[in-house]
Amino acid sequence: MTTRRQTANDDTLFWTLKVLQENPGVSQRTLAKEVGINVSTINFCLKALVEKGWIKMGNFSKNPDKLS
Repeated sequence: MTTRRQTANDDTLFWTLKVLQENPGVSQRTLAKEVGINVSTINFCLKALVEKGWIKMGNFSKNPDKLS
């Protein structure tokens, strides 16, 4: 039996994947805005998706578009 919390979590993961599919280079801040959750929650979702093997993330610390 799935709980209400699990269903909400699954919905969030689904919408996160959907937005990432449409725009793979989106920032976490923009992704959070599109999904309708805060940045810390989107970070948690991304880590969960990486652990499940559904997405891969790289380190963009040397990206020239990143603010210092």
